[in-house]
Amino acid sequence: MISPKKLEEYKRKYAHLIAVCGLNNVKNRVCQINADIDQPDFVLMLMEELYDRGAKRVDVHWTYRPLLKTIYQHTATDELMKVYPYEVSRIKYDAKQNTAKVTLESWDPAWMDGVDADKVMKRRLAIAKIARPYRTKMDLVETPWCLAALPGHDWAKRLFPNDTDEVAMNKMWEKTLECCRCLKGDPVENWRKFNKEIKARAKWLDSLHIKTLHYTNKLGTDLIVGVNPHTHFCGGAHADETKAPFNANMPAVETYTSPNRLVTEGVVYASKPLCRNGHMMDGIKIRFHQGRIVEVSAKKGEAFLKKMISTDEGAHYLGELALVPYDSPVSNTKMVYYQTIFDENAACHFAFGYSLLSTYEKRARHWSDEQRIKHGINRASTHTDFMIGTDDLNIVATTRDNRKVQIFKNGNWAKNI
Repeated sequence: MISPKKLEEYKRKYAHLIAVCGLNNVKNRVCQINADIDQPDFVLMLMEELYDRGAKRVDVHWTYRPLLKTIYQHTATDELMKVYPYEVSRIKYDAKQNTAKVTLESWDPAWMDGVDADKVMKRRLAIAKIARPYRTKMDLVETPWCLAALPGHDWAKRLFPNDTDEVAMNKMWEKTLECCRCLKGDPVENWRKFNKEIKARAKWLDSLHIKTLHYTNKLGTDLIVGVNPHTHFCGGAHADETKAPFNANMPAVETYTSPNRLVTEGVVYASKPLCRNGHMMDGIKIRFHQGRIVEVSAKKGEAFLKKMISTDEGAHYLGELALVPYDSPVSNTKMVYYQTIFDENAACHFAFGYSLLSTYEKRARHWSDEQRIKHGINRASTHTDFMIGTDDLNIVATTRDNRKVQIFKNGNWAKNI
């Protein structure tokens, strides 16, 4: 247990970290904090930190999940699919102001249990369709943004059901601070060191000129994934339009790139549960042929998983592959968090759906979607991560000159950088 006084000190350090390393370049900029209503004190801390760094204005957009769930339960699907002018104006305004955004992820992973999955998907797609033309700078990571984990009461009780509310929240805070490199030393310096290390790892992977990666483990995964020659490996801090670094995820461990959409062959088994839009899925098995998902099953949540994959044709192909060592801060807590922000940083993972613009080579960033697809870069209206890493995962690369290079051995990097 962290003492109440010490916990307040750590919270302030975490708020400072998000402002300095999460967004960084906020001077004379409009900032936005998206948060649930259960942590107003921390939101206030973060607001103060952003103003201390020179933010022009800090807006807070609050969400109350039970209210939102009630809307989904009682509003007709056709009505949910309508995007009203005030919603469009807000999207346009944020894009015009180049708003720097922090989203604090604290909600219960299964908060949407019992809600029609079709409603959820159609509402998200309606918003995404309107927002897409205005998201370019965020997708190219030219505008700073950060998705940061934040303990929430219901989430903490899901993870620690046998503890009192106070103890569960304290434990959740301890895990969050540990995974975000805040418990030892200077958190800001810890993240700067991490960014340097992960950049070196990405540079090494790019230097190999990888054609394919072959994944195998005892779960039954036996999958070959192509690496797209028009992309590069990324990880750690991005650089905004002024070249100022910012970390878009806290916690973060992954080194990632975009696959060749037509070169995925074999079967993969998820190693962790997946929670998406408040719906839980577990025991996932996916089979690919010539890049496309041709078979999918799950022991739990199969209908919702199939619904996500059927969103459009692009959702049937991979848009991201991410390498995460088993020996890493999140994995070492030996917990499943049921939230992607944590679990994707505890295990190697893939995402079906759209590829990440930040991984594209410079000329590909200006291609149309049709040109990108022609060159094997996937485009879709959704992007869903699922975790596949284990302590016995092996990954072997085949390079473009047909050399074999061991990338992962028994769940971890085969080579120190």
